[in-house]
Amino acid sequence: IETCPGEFYNDDQVRSPIPISSGPLMFGINMQTHQDTINMIQQTRGSCDNDEEIHCWMSGIPFDYWEQYIYVDALLFEVFGISVAVGFCVSAVFLFAKISMEHEHPFCDTFGGSIVGALLIIITCVLSTVTVIGFSCLFGVTLTAFSAMAFVLSVGFVIEYSVHIVHRFITAPMNYKSARERVEYSMGFLFLPTFMSFVSSTIGVVCLAFTEFQFNRVYFFQPLMIVMFVTYFFGCFFLPALLSLVEFDFLKLGHYSSTLKSPGTQKENVGVHQSVFKDEGDVNL
Repeated sequence: IETCPGEFYNDDQVRSPIPISSGPLMFGINMQTHQDTINMIQQTRGSCDNDEEIHCWMSGIPFDYWEQYIYVDALLFEVFGISVAVGFCVSAVFLFAKISMEHEHPFCDTFGGSIVGALLIIITCVLSTVTVIGFSCLFGVTLTAFSAMAFVLSVGFVIEYSVHIVHRFITAPMNYKSARERVEYSMGFLFLPTFMSFVSSTIGVVCLAFTEFQFNRVYFFQPLMIVMFVTYFFGCFFLPALLSLVEFDFLKLGHYSSTLKSPGTQKENVGVHQSVFKDEGDVNL
């Protein structure tokens, strides 16, 4: 039995001495897998740490390192939820501010369009992150604090693509009547910039493949490569396909252009000009 100098409860009360007993060393056996270590921690904690009548705790390498795996799933859900909430707020504020500065629409129309646009972005974000986690598990990437960081990064990447596409879609000129025409207008301008962003980011991640440490390849390179491809697919292919089905007038917050015609109108005008030119030519002849 050893003694501790004392325990300070507040400025003027000290309990002394405090008996401290050191227990014998214990060794874990048959811990061949990651889950075996988790089960050992949970079983010993149930008999020691969580028992209010026994004032003791377990320590050692398994408890110091593997303890993170007990709460990593809850931590991932918490951080992911916070990231999605922040992403929704930032997207809504960005859309509202940008539309308000560029176009003159009633406050309710601008606010409603911004909120619905942010919801579409968050739907894409959630589907993208779930897909990233699923593919990572298929490729043997276990859930750790390091892989969880890569999973959360997918929120930022997919929002980066989505917020520009949704903004371009909502603010497309009113001459574009159908949702498909508005998507073509948006991606006609944004496809190349988003593709270049995807390529540049992917090249930076590929450098991790040449590291000599397997830990970096497994928990950084693999999940980040999955993040690059999945977020690009959902942001630049899935989201435009989803927007092409959204035929709502409150998402049309662009302006009328006097020089820009819709694709159908352009074709009709070309035909009219050709016929007029032909008739005039016949008259001159």
